Amino acid sequence: MNSLRNFRIAKRSISFGILAVLLGIGVAETTLAWYKKSIQSQKKIEQFKGIRPEPLQLIEIRDKDKPLTLSKSFKGEDEWLKGMEFKLKNVFTKDIIYIELYLNFPETTSSGNEMAFPLRFGKNPETNEIKEVPALKPSEEITLKVDGDTFSRLNQFLEKRHLISSLTLLRVDFGFVVFSDHTAWQAGNYYTQDPVNPRHFINAGEIPPNN
Repeated sequence: MNSLRNFRIAKRSISFGILAVLLGIGVAETTLAWYKKSIQSQKKIEQFKGIRPEPLQLIEIRDKDKPLTLSKSFKGEDEWLKGMEFKLKNVFTKDIIYIELYLNFPETTSSGNEMAFPLRFGKNPETNEIKEVPALKPSEEITLKVDGDTFSRLNQFLEKRHLISSLTLLRVDFGFVVFSDHTAWQAGNYYTQDPVNPRHFINAGEIPPNN
């Protein structure tokens, strides 16, 4: 009789033990899933600022229907860059006919070189001819948007090494900027277009050239 009772108690203890383990596993998985979701939902956008004046100013970033603050975390979905808008202002004295705004992903250095994707306005001139092209005049603003097609290309570019949903930090940076007189700016230096090879620009230093 005692043996039967001991057997039942032991069986009940084993059942409770298995249940406790299963509950523990369930809680652990739920906690891990919540933690991953919490980490992945926290995104941040920063801007690289050079030590010299830039011809453009980033005046606003919008995530679909709401403005975002630089260097402040916000909640983002898996496709958090889709529909993102960057409003730029020409703060220089010349018309701008070409802009590169780079979307840099510092976390991708874990698998190689930092991956960077450009958003562009206008067309980089390939000749010395002055043509009628859209221009961003001084004090005017323009918005570059990660629309559906752009997001598709961005996603294809990044997923060679990383999923967009796994990235939490975006750092924006102005790349090559070309003015209507075919001078240019990049990384704090000004450039003049080579008269022999229009695809080549010659470094003119820190002071804007007159032409």
